[in-house]
Amino acid sequence: MKGPIIFFSFFVIMLISLEANASLVSENYSSPLGETAPSKIYITKKVFNEELSLMQKRFSFLAEEKKYTLEIYPDWDATTWANALARRWPPEDQIIVYSGLAYRKEFLTDTLALGVCHELGHLYGGVPYSDNYNQISGEGQADYWATTNCFVEAMNLFDYKDDDSTPRIAVKNFCETQTKFSSALCIRLLKAVERLGSFFAHNAKLPEPHFETPDQGVVNQTVLTHNDPQCRVDTFMAGLFGGDRPKCWYKF
Repeated sequence: MKGPIIFFSFFVIMLISLEANASLVSENYSSPLGETAPSKIYITKKVFNEELSLMQKRFSFLAEEKKYTLEIYPDWDATTWANALARRWPPEDQIIVYSGLAYRKEFLTDTLALGVCHELGHLYGGVPYSDNYNQISGEGQADYWATTNCFVEAMNLFDYKDDDSTPRIAVKNFCETQTKFSSALCIRLLKAVERLGSFFAHNAKLPEPHFETPDQGVVNQTVLTHNDPQCRVDTFMAGLFGGDRPKCWYKF
């Protein structure tokens, strides 16, 4: 009977691993453009792969502390799938980034870095967990950790200078008066935060969020699933500038 018991145990472990994953956006909103492959690319395959490789090397120590290895896999064939996911796959902590993101106009290289930081946040962000057994952090906590512990460090790894857009006046004015970052870095960070917020909003067909119009909602219990775009932007901003987790998802 040892053979069947061993096989069953292995099957259970694999099933738990398969279920222990969390994504950048809800799967319902991963491919709003449909099944037709988009025609314009905003991040080349070379840059896409290079950026993910740099982030894997820089943040691999987080997995090593838990006796795991971190693997960030680019899936360049998934051109209609605009998403990323993180999962426990012993002995690896895995992040899979689908190339559909490279075909979205909101996604330049800094936005991609923030998205990967969010996935790292699922793996290493701590409580509150959406999956206690596998220690997968909830969505809001992954957003908060992304800008508290990852995003600025990622900006030190590369600067592809592919966002030449003029910052909004509100962004420019804010960045000229805050004192935590240089004005140039602040603008770079906020543009990426708002680009990712726009991605969330366009997927869900909701108004675009801005950092100066925070969500006024107050939850009765902590939300572990994906929050509204404005709440997510608020969370990114709180992580960047040392604020508390927003009450639009976190119950104090």
